[in-house]
Amino acid sequence: MDSQKKINIVALIGESGSGKDAILNWIVSRCPELNKIIGTTTRPPRDYEIDGKDYHFIDFLNFNYKEAYNNFLDVEVFNDWHYGISIDDLDPEKINIGVVNFQAIEQLYRDNRVQVYTVFINAKDKTRLLRQLNREINPDCNEIVRRFLADREDFNYCDLHIDLTIDNEDTFEIAYNAAPLVGFISSLEGNSGNIS
Repeated sequence: MDSQKKINIVALIGESGSGKDAILNWIVSRCPELNKIIGTTTRPPRDYEIDGKDYHFIDFLNFNYKEAYNNFLDVEVFNDWHYGISIDDLDPEKINIGVVNFQAIEQLYRDNRVQVYTVFINAKDKTRLLRQLNREINPDCNEIVRRFLADREDFNYCDLHIDLTIDNEDTFEIAYNAAPLVGFISSLEGNSGNIS
């Protein structure tokens, strides 16, 4: 990789249940020229998660090895589980797009290997809670409430440089809600005809 060339990242951020993953999956399914960022974690997968699609699920030893060799752009710890974005999962020739949490975004801003464009996905509290409750057959309500409150706190203290805000409510099709992101990515590519 050319030491002068930064890797482009479109970071989707937002509170739990705002629809970040739905928008991400919708846009990457229609845009093969984008590289979907898949994070790495030491926590076990949730009921609906698939290794290599939702996260790379690895053990602590492998995670620590990668971290020791500066392989991660960010590292966070939640409930004793480690999370990170590996530089190996990024494509320097494409726009890389993925969901990023509030702690990670500040680390990405400081990493001189990447150029970060921040897209904030916004949704009303009721919409967010209903999405989280409906996501699993037997949702962990305590964990949903914990994440809900933690996100609110994190958002208040995070130093964000937001390039685009999307209001993602259930009153419209996902294509309608994602339309501003399509236009934004097209402007980054310099070719508005690539995404449909």
